[in-house]
Amino acid sequence: MEYEAILVAQDEIIAIGTEDSLAKINPDAKKVSLNGQHVYPALHDAHTHFYAFGRGLTELNLKGITSWQSAVESLVEYGLNNPERTWLIGRGWDQNLWEGQAFPDRAALDSLFPDKPVLLKRVDGHAAVVNAAALKRAKLNEETVIEGGALLKRSNGELSGVLIDNAVDAVSKLIPPPNFAEVRQSLLAAQEVCIQYGIGAVTEAGLDLPIVLAIDSLQRSGELKLRVIVMLNPGEAEFQFAKDQGIYRTPNLRVGSFKLYADGALGSRGALLKSPYCDAPTQGLALNIPAYFDQTCERVLELGYQACTHCIGDSANSLMLDVYSRLLKPENDKRWRIEHAQVVDLNDLDKFKRWKIIPSVQPTHATSDMQWVEARLCAEREHGAYAYRSLLKSVGLLALGTDFPVEEVNPFLTYLSAVFRKNSALEPEQGYRNEEKLSTFETLKGMTYWPAYAGFTEDEYGSLQVGQKADFLMLEKPIESYSQKDLAKGDFVQELWLSGVLVWKR
Repeated sequence: MEYEAILVAQDEIIAIGTEDSLAKINPDAKKVSLNGQHVYPALHDAHTHFYAFGRGLTELNLKGITSWQSAVESLVEYGLNNPERTWLIGRGWDQNLWEGQAFPDRAALDSLFPDKPVLLKRVDGHAAVVNAAALKRAKLNEETVIEGGALLKRSNGELSGVLIDNAVDAVSKLIPPPNFAEVRQSLLAAQEVCIQYGIGAVTEAGLDLPIVLAIDSLQRSGELKLRVIVMLNPGEAEFQFAKDQGIYRTPNLRVGSFKLYADGALGSRGALLKSPYCDAPTQGLALNIPAYFDQTCERVLELGYQACTHCIGDSANSLMLDVYSRLLKPENDKRWRIEHAQVVDLNDLDKFKRWKIIPSVQPTHATSDMQWVEARLCAEREHGAYAYRSLLKSVGLLALGTDFPVEEVNPFLTYLSAVFRKNSALEPEQGYRNEEKLSTFETLKGMTYWPAYAGFTEDEYGSLQVGQKADFLMLEKPIESYSQKDLAKGDFVQELWLSGVLVWKR
């Protein structure tokens, strides 16, 4: 049956059907006519850095920059336009896009900004380049050793300014925290972008408690309309909050999980592999010792919270699957998650199924990394990389996200990458490793219902059913009727409704 209207009472769907059939149910309820449009559940991005994306809208954007020289020129212009800033902060560079693919060096930053600290993060956030002023403030030198991090050096032994994983934190922790007005500006700016794409809910992959409290405040005031599932960063304040509050729930917010990091990123060679990289004599970085994960996950379990761990390399995935298996029972409903599950030893797939561990994956990572991933892994290990069909077959569900701002916010790029295995330039023409593609139905479920399930909110939103929150979007035609070019642009959502209220109209 073609839906013609949705009936809403308070903030829930009470009926979906034809105009005539709904008129007989409850004449006092709010009727939303579809006017010939096609309706879908509001989209849910299962892995975002929503707040960081909003913050980044006021910082230097280096995404797509094709050379280090261009990055430096952009920084100079940014510095001239923002003379009041005590730190110059940016994000988005990717040396894999540059000729030679070499990491940058701080020399130009030192020359142009001898006194003002500079921190420019790589696109994945797992590496950064800083200047001498920032190194001095952080008291980093050639003798510094940071567990789970690396300070790259020039051929003469001096620091190049490139920091990997935990070494980045040694500098970023010195940046003055934003005030509430700045946090509010960032969150609302991020929301403004998301709703244009039909995103009604986000899972935020790692926040400190003050930002969580700001989200709660803005949702209660009605300014922040998106539903948010939060993973807490594993600090003492956050653990105390979990102990005091238990699972924290409001109509728009759920706080019931902790975000851990097992390794770094593949692009910066920080992902932890079982054998060395094919293009460098390293196996990546373990960001903590195994005992830390055992102890922290046990603490999370005692609180009744969910463990969600960043795992990129096959060794990191194997490590955390084993940690989880020591704490979970085979038949459990804890819904512990592996975030990214990017390179998985195919022999480990059964562990996801046995311990009911949810893979939370980002299809656009596959099509962003495909140009260089074989150089990192060699062909034999590439079979377990971005293996979404294999993961789905093993587990039965996939929570799909973007990891924005690492990737673009546009969720239809997720669809394009999952269904067609192509990037925003519609490459490669035949698709990348099509044996791992997903169907339209699987992809849509992974962008709506499964993210809600992965966050324990499937009884409230994530599908078009009676009793669910009235969260839905409208398109002029079925999503499978849009061209790949349309999907890459993603500018075709006509309306977004949350709790039965129109929050976006094209």
